[in-house]
Amino acid sequence: MTTVEPVSPYPPATSRDLDGWLSEDLAALHPPEAPTRLRALADTQAARAGAWAGGISVGVSAAMVGLILLLVTGRISSAPLIGGGVLLAGLCTLFLVRAQRRIPDTGRLRSVRGPARLRAGISAALVIYLPVTALMVVAMISTGRFFGLIVVNVAILLFLVSAFVVPAGVLGRGRESFRRRAMTDAALRARLEEDRLSWKPDHATPMYGPL
Repeated sequence: MTTVEPVSPYPPATSRDLDGWLSEDLAALHPPEAPTRLRALADTQAARAGAWAGGISVGVSAAMVGLILLLVTGRISSAPLIGGGVLLAGLCTLFLVRAQRRIPDTGRLRSVRGPARLRAGISAALVIYLPVTALMVVAMISTGRFFGLIVVNVAILLFLVSAFVVPAGVLGRGRESFRRRAMTDAALRARLEEDRLSWKPDHATPMYGPL
């Protein structure tokens, strides 16, 4: 008895060229939650890029706090904080560039537990920052220790931005950023062309595009 494979209602990846799948006009015809290969690639890459961008921001924040302490107190003991922050920012920058130029493994994507949009990231940071700042103002008035608490407050603000705002901003514009790099980055575009020709649809991701 001959088994007939069902015909997929979705167009194969080779039915359009890469520019066609990347088209914003095509994306507008499909709801943003509709699963496609390009969206899975963009979302996975954005999650990793957001983590590395957050690491860069943490490094820069640490270096800034160390520099403030060095300039105000003149104590060389803050130098390790500056050096460590610069080193962390540099390493994360290298990993960020590497992540943005590769085709990510979508099977290893972990759920994003933090904010996924810039506005949500700002709101999450403010929910923590405002009550802490209010407590610090009370502590300043009652103790008269202004400089130390101001530095701590600035450090808290910088690290909240690094932890919530920066990753959320990267995630929120992940697909737009992926489309722009796919149009301009020759190395990424070549990898996407190979992926388009070799990719096979499955139940979870039936279409290659749109983005």
